Amino acid sequence: MIRLRLLAIAVLVVALSRSASPQDHGFVGIMAVFPSGGAVGTTVEVDLRPRRRGVVDVTVSGPGITATLLRPKEEPREYDWQPDRGYPLFQNKCNGCHALPNPVVLRYTREEWQKIVERMVKKNGAPITLGDMSEGSFIAQYLGKATQQATGLRARFVIAPEAPPGLREVRMIGKDWSSQAGVFEITTDREVLEAGTNTQFEKAQPLTVPVTVSGQLNEAREIDYYALDVRRGQRITIQCASFSGNDWHLFPRLRLLDAAGNAIDRNEGHNGFAPLLDFTPPADGRYFIAVDDLFSRGSSEMVYRLKIGERPYDAALFPAGVRRGESIRATLVGENAQCPPVMLTAAKEDQPGIRKAKTVRGELPFMIGEYPEVLRSLEGPAPRLSLPATLNGRFIRPDQRDLFLIDVTPEEVGKPFSIEVVGGRIGSPAEARIVLVEGDRIRNDKTPLLHSEQKPIPYSGKLDTNWPAFKLGAQLYGRDERFDVEFPRPGTYALEVSDVNGRSGSGYVYRIQIGPAEPDFSVAITPDNAIVRPGSSIYLELHPLRRHLVNEPIEVTFPELPAGITASPGMIRPGHGRSFLVLSAAPDAKPGMALRTRPVAVTSVAGKKMTRPVIPYEFRDHCRPTLLRDELLITVGPAPSWTVQLEAASPAIRPGQSVEIKVKLDRREAKEGDVPFFIFADHKDVRFSGLPTIPAGANESVIKASLSSKAVVDGPVQIVVVNGLNEWIGVTSGAINRSSAPLLLATETQRSTQR
Repeated sequence: MIRLRLLAIAVLVVALSRSASPQDHGFVGIMAVFPSGGAVGTTVEVDLRPRRRGVVDVTVSGPGITATLLRPKEEPREYDWQPDRGYPLFQNKCNGCHALPNPVVLRYTREEWQKIVERMVKKNGAPITLGDMSEGSFIAQYLGKATQQATGLRARFVIAPEAPPGLREVRMIGKDWSSQAGVFEITTDREVLEAGTNTQFEKAQPLTVPVTVSGQLNEAREIDYYALDVRRGQRITIQCASFSGNDWHLFPRLRLLDAAGNAIDRNEGHNGFAPLLDFTPPADGRYFIAVDDLFSRGSSEMVYRLKIGERPYDAALFPAGVRRGESIRATLVGENAQCPPVMLTAAKEDQPGIRKAKTVRGELPFMIGEYPEVLRSLEGPAPRLSLPATLNGRFIRPDQRDLFLIDVTPEEVGKPFSIEVVGGRIGSPAEARIVLVEGDRIRNDKTPLLHSEQKPIPYSGKLDTNWPAFKLGAQLYGRDERFDVEFPRPGTYALEVSDVNGRSGSGYVYRIQIGPAEPDFSVAITPDNAIVRPGSSIYLELHPLRRHLVNEPIEVTFPELPAGITASPGMIRPGHGRSFLVLSAAPDAKPGMALRTRPVAVTSVAGKKMTRPVIPYEFRDHCRPTLLRDELLITVGPAPSWTVQLEAASPAIRPGQSVEIKVKLDRREAKEGDVPFFIFADHKDVRFSGLPTIPAGANESVIKASLSSKAVVDGPVQIVVVNGLNEWIGVTSGAINRSSAPLLLATETQRSTQR
C-alpha cells in the first residue's frame, strides 16, 4: 500500500511538472555560498550554487564589499558526464590513484586542471598523451566540466579593510530573474577553508586556534574531522552554524574526540540547531573535532561555519546601557567572558539606541537611554523607583524572580507609559517575562495590570495573528517586547521580572525601559525578490505594527522603480492587521532590468509626519524561520505564460451593496485545466461570494464583492486575484506569486464628492 501511494505521488508530481509552463518557476534561490565568509581586507573566490541557469551578475548588500562574476555569463547547458570522451579516460588512467569523489572541494578551473594533468605526465610519468585533442586535453575538459557542474558559478568578493563585520545578502541576477538571498559573513577572524580530504579520522585537518572554518558536508554519511593542538587549562569554545538556506537544510552535530577517537563530548544544538562545545583540556595534547549532519545527509549545498577559539557565549555587557550625558563602567559577563571592564560614555546630544563598545573580546552592543538607571542586585530588598526609569538586572539563579517597586504619582495616573524589554538586542540570551500588579508584592489572586505571556508576541493584540504574521513578529522582536500601559490609581505597583524558560547564567542580562509612551510603527513586506513580468503583476503583502497613538492610515511607497514598473496604492487602513500593494510591468518592459531598493512607510500623528523604512522578509514555509532582509530586489522577468484581469460591472462599491466582478484569463501557454485563484481586498469589510477559479475549458469566472453596511468608507477599495501558489500555502518566492493588475473601486463617499 505504501509503495502504491508513493507511486501515485510520483505520477502526480510528474504530471504537474509537465503541465506547468517552463517559465513558471518556484523557489529561485542560491543553494550554496562557499566559502560562506571572509575576513576584512581579503579577496575571496566564492562558489555559488544557483537553482537556475543564465546568471549574468551577482550583488552583495552593504558597504565595503564588491562582487565580480568570474564564470562565463552564460554557462553551458546541462552536461552529461557519461558520453564525454574524458570520463572513461579518467576512469582508466587516473582514477586508480586519484579518485575524484567531489570536484567541488578542489575548486579548479579547466585551465588549472590542464596544468595539473601536464604536471602528472611530466613529473610522475603518467601514461597520458598531451597536446590538442589528446587524452590529456579530454581528461582536463572532463575535470573542468565536472568541477563546474559541482560548483555552479564562481565570483570574486573583494572585502575592504574598513568593511563592517556581519552578515551580508548575496543575490544572483539572471537575464530575466533574480534570486532570493544567500548569506556571506564578513569577520575579523583568521579564515580557513575545509581541505576536502579530511573525511577520515586519520586525515583530520590540523587547525591553529583561533580560527573560523568554512566547510561542506558533500556526501551522505560524511564526517569532517579537524585536529587541534591545545594547552592544559586553555578554555576553548567550538561553535558550528548552518549556512544552508535551502531544501538541504543542515542540522550540524559536533563531537569532541581524544587521540584514540573516543568521544569526550557532543552537542546537537545550543542556540536552536547551532551546536556548541565548551572544553577545557586537562592536559596538553591533540584533540579532534567531528562535524556531521544529524540525519547523515550530504550535499555540496550543506555549508557550515565552524568557529573555534577562546570566545565568549551567552554573554553581554552589564550594565548593558548608559544614560545620555553620563558614563559607567561595564563588565562583560557570561561564559568564557574574561575581559577587562570597559567605560560606556554617552554625550547629552547622543540619540537613544544601540551602539557598539570596543573590548578585547571584540565589539559588543550596549544601549544609550534617557532615563535614570536602576541596578538590581542579587541580594537585598526590591529597589523602589519613580518614573521614568531604566531597570538593569540579570538572572543568576534558576527560576529567579526580580521585584521592583514603582511609585506612581497622581499626575501620572491615566497617562500612557511604555514598558520596553531589551535582551536579544544587547546580545543576551535572556527572554524576560514581566508581570505588573497593583500593590507592593505579586499576588496570584489579583488580576495583573500587565502579564507579557498573556498577550500575543509581540503585538500586544494590535496585529493579526495569522501564521505568517505571527512568525514574522516573533522573528522581528523575539522577547524584546514593548507594552503600553496606564496606571489606574496613584500608589505602589510591583513589577516582577523572570526568564520565561526559567534559565539563568551570569550573562543572562536584561534591561527594561519605562517611560512615557511615544508613537512608533513599523511595516514589513514580502516577497523580498519581486519578479514582475511584462504585461503582468505581482502581489506583495504588507504587515504593520502600530504603537502608541499611531491610528492614521499608513502609506507604503517606493522611492524609485525600474522603467516600466508601477506600484498600486500601498495603503494600510486604521484597524487593519495587514494589506498589500501590486507591482505591474508595462507590456514593453525590458526583461532583465533589476533594482535593489527599500520602500518607505509614511503616516502621521497629531499632524506630524512619521517615516520608517519598510523591512523586507522572506517567509518560505511553516518549518523554516522567517528571514529578514536588508533590501528588496525588483526584477523584470520573462514574458508571462498567462495573464489575468479583473473587470467590474460598476466603478464604485457602496456599503450594503454588491458589485459583480469578472476574472478574465488569457491562457496563452498555460495548461487547459482548472486555474485556481485567491481574491483579496485591502478593506477588511469587503466580502466575496463565488469562486475566482477558472474551470477547464473556460477563460473567465464571475464573483461578487460586497461592502458591509457598517463599513467606514475612507477611500477607494483595491481588489486583486492571486494565483493558487502563494504565501497562503507557505511560498512567497517572487517568481511564483503572480497576480492580476489591481482593480480600484470608488466608494460612495468618494463618488458623492466627485459630483
